[in-house]
Amino acid sequence: MSTRRWMGELEKWMRRTDQSKADVARRSKHSTAHVLALFDNPDPNPSLQLYLDVVGVAGGRFSSVRNNTPAAVIERLKEIKDREKISTVALSKKTGITRPMLSTLLNDPDPNPSLLTFDRIVAALNAEEEFYLVNILARTVRLAIAAGATNDNEVLQVLESTLSARPRHLQLVPEAPASDHDASRWAERERRAEQERRDAEERLQEANGRVAELCERCSALQVANVALEKQHADTAAELRRLQDRQRRGRLAMFGVGVLTGLGLAAGAIRARR
Repeated sequence: MSTRRWMGELEKWMRRTDQSKADVARRSKHSTAHVLALFDNPDPNPSLQLYLDVVGVAGGRFSSVRNNTPAAVIERLKEIKDREKISTVALSKKTGITRPMLSTLLNDPDPNPSLLTFDRIVAALNAEEEFYLVNILARTVRLAIAAGATNDNEVLQVLESTLSARPRHLQLVPEAPASDHDASRWAERERRAEQERRDAEERLQEANGRVAELCERCSALQVANVALEKQHADTAAELRRLQDRQRRGRLAMFGVGVLTGLGLAAGAIRARR
């Protein structure tokens, strides 16, 4: 494995989602030129946080990882390490990373290793197939769905209108009443305007409540979805282990059979003599 693999995975994801390198680099919070250079570098080695930032901008995340932070990625690596019953000492030997450095990384509450270090650990754990990119819904998309969007085009329309919209305020233009009749009309208009303002505030509060409720549900679904992804990956790993044991068992039985056959053949030859 090499760090080029991870940029390649990101490029494939961007092609599937119809995004250009220039667009993703421009939307990232990092230098556009620097991000573009990563795509062209045959052996890129940015920080894991930078890589995850670009993945997030492209709308992706690693499967079985709750969010695009190095801490979440390291947490998943530790889970796989425990699942495979690999000690820190053994992992250090496999990765070529010193045990103190590896121990510090695995226990750092705010880690940010290089992409190369991440790649070495994944390879040592034989977990390459578990770290593939899946879709992640950004908060803006959830808000767009809450606003009533039901497909990708409507989501984009809602987002564009949200970004281009300007706040509007109800304003009362003073107008001096010329008579008692005019004063009465003015008071009525003022009363209606105040009622409209209160109604608008109530509708806004209700809308905010619905958005908050939907976001909360999305968050809960996200947690449940990541848990299912982990369960699927762990089950697949256990299945691979069972298949390996069966394969080794068959080979052992075959070896015993061959040795037994050779022994019987040798015995027969001796008996003839």
